[in-house]
Amino acid sequence: MPEVRFGELAHGQHFVWRGREWIKIGPLLAHRKGRSEPVMLRRSTLVTVKDGKAVLAGLDAHAVPPQEMSRLFQEIGRLTESLSLQESEKQRFLAAIRQRFLAAMHSPTTEEASRK
Repeated sequence: MPEVRFGELAHGQHFVWRGREWIKIGPLLAHRKGRSEPVMLRRSTLVTVKDGKAVLAGLDAHAVPPQEMSRLFQEIGRLTESLSLQESEKQRFLAAIRQRFLAAMHSPTTEEASRK
């Protein structure tokens, strides 16, 4: 199950935190499944996505061919070089982006696009 930051989840996303299942109900709020009282979480809190797929806030699922995903990742790599970060920070950033791209490339909508 992928681990993501709470702030990256879309509203309504189910996730596991501290061994219990939760549902995101606001930018900083969640409630435990079966309970109604909300709990405030930091956006940076690491949570585990329940169903294995993160629904990232603000992103709709679109079918993107793997060739385009690869091109986009290369462009992000090129743009990362212009950031005023230390080399190790750039590498960590690119590694995190790469994981997201790989996850997106193996999503059902992307696989459907590659068959067309």
